[in-house]
Amino acid sequence: MRTHPRTSGAAPQLAVLLTGVLAGLLIGSALHWADGRSWGGSHDTTAVVVGLEHDGIHAMAGGRDVVLHLEKVPPAGTEVRVEVRPDGRARPTSYRQTWPGALGRGVALAVGLLVIVQLYRFFVTGRPVERSVPSDA
Repeated sequence: MRTHPRTSGAAPQLAVLLTGVLAGLLIGSALHWADGRSWGGSHDTTAVVVGLEHDGIHAMAGGRDVVLHLEKVPPAGTEVRVEVRPDGRARPTSYRQTWPGALGRGVALAVGLLVIVQLYRFFVTGRPVERSVPSDA
C-alpha cells in the first residue's frame, strides 16, 4: 500500500528504485564471484581454431587440444585469445566477467523486474481501496 505507484509520492518510489539498485549490486557481485569460482585456476593463452567436432569447437592452445565455447564457429586457423581451465575447456577472454559488466547486468536485471512489477501494480491493480474504520453512531 505504501509503495503503490498510484497513491505514493516520489519519495517512496525513489526508495523502491534504490532498493532495486542495491539488490542489483548484490546480484552483480554474485555473478562476478561465481565467474571467478568457475574459471579459477585458468590461464590466458592464444588458441588456434582447428575445426568443429561432435563435442564442440576444437583449438590448439599451448600445445594441447581444447574445446572452445563460442556463439559462432570461426574459420580454421583463426587465432583467439582464450583462458583455459585445467580440464581443457576454454573460452575467449572477452567472455570474462568484469566488475562493471557484472554490476551493470545485475542492476539491469533487478531494476527491470522492479519496473515490471510497479507497472503491473499501476495498470492492473487499479486504485487501492482505502480501509476505513466503521464509526459508532
